Amino acid sequence: MVARQFGNADTLMVVKSRGYGKTWLTALCCLAMGVLYPGSLIAVVSGTAEQATLIVKKIQDYFIRNPEIMREIQADGHRPVQLSRNKGVCTLKNGSKIESFSVGAMRGNRAKIVVIDESPEVKADDLDAVIAPVKNTRRDICHQRGIADYASKTISITSACLKSNYFYAMFMAALKEFSRGDPTSFACALDYRSAARVGITDMAFFLAERRKMPETKFAMEYGSIFVGAESGSMFPYDLTEGCRVLKRVELAQPTSCTSEYVMGVDLATSSERTADNAVICVLKLIELENGAYLKKLVYMRSYHGKRLDALADEVRKTYAAFPRVTRIVFDHRGLGDAFPQFLAQPWTDERGREYPPWTLDDERTIIHNAVPMLRSVKASAQINQQLVSCLRVALEQRTLELPVASRFAETVADEEGEEDTPKARKLTLPEKAVYLESDALQIEMGNIVMRSGAGAAVLYDVARTNQHKDRYSALAMAVRYIAELEEERKRKLLRPVSAVIGVVSRF
Repeated sequence: MVARQFGNADTLMVVKSRGYGKTWLTALCCLAMGVLYPGSLIAVVSGTAEQATLIVKKIQDYFIRNPEIMREIQADGHRPVQLSRNKGVCTLKNGSKIESFSVGAMRGNRAKIVVIDESPEVKADDLDAVIAPVKNTRRDICHQRGIADYASKTISITSACLKSNYFYAMFMAALKEFSRGDPTSFACALDYRSAARVGITDMAFFLAERRKMPETKFAMEYGSIFVGAESGSMFPYDLTEGCRVLKRVELAQPTSCTSEYVMGVDLATSSERTADNAVICVLKLIELENGAYLKKLVYMRSYHGKRLDALADEVRKTYAAFPRVTRIVFDHRGLGDAFPQFLAQPWTDERGREYPPWTLDDERTIIHNAVPMLRSVKASAQINQQLVSCLRVALEQRTLELPVASRFAETVADEEGEEDTPKARKLTLPEKAVYLESDALQIEMGNIVMRSGAGAAVLYDVARTNQHKDRYSALAMAVRYIAELEEERKRKLLRPVSAVIGVVSRF
């Protein structure tokens, strides 16, 4: 079906589950179009040059083995497919060419067909600059022989994304035209069950992936579902998306770091699959001139089914990685009642350094050398209102920076090199996990709504019982505590200096 529409339609929006073979199929379709229509220039574009080479790489890995296909490829004195990390080219004997580009390198070029791999990763402005020239391209052979050319094509292939991404609007526009019977438009969204049904990938693979990631993330990556905020959300995507600008996460405090950190902890111990997660987040504080702090969410990790003693150990490990943490803010209700007891003893990190015990910062302690590190949050209607208000103010004022979407994480370059160069640093799996946790955080925040409770009380909670807010809670508690620090800092900055009183006289 998709291959047939590749030849017939002009605008294709193909959303498929990970593991469905969409890159393989697209590579085969590009070869077919290049063979059937001489002189077709086919450009494969993606957010990075390396990502764009994947379709050309499929030709090298699979299709040049076929003698019928190999007979169509120009290979005089060189390899059938010229492939490097950042560039791929396959030239056919009839003058057609399949070539990969990063978005920036595509500017000023022409192509009859543009394939956009992982379209949501390409910025909307860049996409407009790439597609516009394609619509005005005609093959040379048609000019020479005075024959009609086929309409230029744009093909977008990806897995599903958040509804806040511009790709969702493009997909729905194409779907609307397709549903009206427009033969030039085509849109489809095929999930993991379809991939398993047709035998492309075993169901066991998808079930294993489902156990490793949040349900909403699985719904996008494998269920081909565009996830969006609930109606009336306190933190809609258009609010949170503007704050997803942090390109660098931290697994540990940088050497010689002078910034302070605040840790937020939301506790949960149940091992049931649908139960809440425990979450630890770390915010880095940068002082601003107006007395506020720029808050950077540099670290976040969730845990499922761990006991309180194990969670206390994870908090200690996180503190050892970020020793400039000045306060650990945690939910003191329910499980939190016993949590301080697990931190009331001296402890030693993996390097053999001993740390003193921790106690609550709002009570006097009789423990020798104890540090008042723990900040208790006892949830109430008033506290929940403050959590929402402080977090929303930080988002609206753009004083809270969240990691960029995981789709863009791979495009983050290191300090020595620029994006799309051989020097670009590969992210480690723990770093990727922080970006994925941030995706889940944004989804959870989009599920927070306001509703009326008993006695006309205002409640802020998830819209549906099967949704979670663990990451939101950890972040909101930390931001609320930082808001207290900001108020104190502003008071100090605005406090008048001591006045000097004298007598003015004339001589």
